Amino acid sequence: MFAGALVEALTKQPKFSNLADSALASAYIYSLAKGNMFKWLENSSHRNRLKRLNLEKDIKFCLQVSLYDVVPYYRDGSLINKGSLVSLE
Repeated sequence: MFAGALVEALTKQPKFSNLADSALASAYIYSLAKGNMFKWLENSSHRNRLKRLNLEKDIKFCLQVSLYDVVPYYRDGSLINKGSLVSLE
């Protein structure tokens, strides 16, 4: 779903018009799921495993889109702010 969200955001830019089949498939899956990603993952093995570990709040947090507007990266033992994130909404 992340790949699909990223494809959706990038295709708003004119230079990303010729997409590979994998990008199109990711975007399609995201378009199906984005209305309620938590529900869409209802039968996934990872969601069920995390549910058994009592981590459903973590799942919901991780499924939020455009929560932060920065892109961090890791360098020399520290997280560095690389700049603004392309909005996925």
